[in-house]
Amino acid sequence: MGYIKDIGDSKWTLVAEAGRDTATGKRKRVRRTFCDGKRAAEKELLKLEASIMDKTFQEPSGMTLKAYLNWWLEQHSTAAKLAAKTVQSYR
Repeated sequence: MGYIKDIGDSKWTLVAEAGRDTATGKRKRVRRTFCDGKRAAEKELLKLEASIMDKTFQEPSGMTLKAYLNWWLEQHSTAAKLAAKTVQSYR
């Protein structure tokens, strides 16, 4: 269950429950800021809650763009069997 909070100028804070922290036992909440109308914010909250329930939600990892792109290239160059020249052009 979650809620939305109006923070002015068509901005909303979406708060969704994400279970409990196993170490501390405290409730975990996911907060997102959303800019649009109230109905759109409610729909976005439902999507956020659904992703938490489906276990497809992923917290931001703090990975830099450079690290992500290197990881992506390693994963996709072997899986897609890209030509060496293609991989070189991506680097």
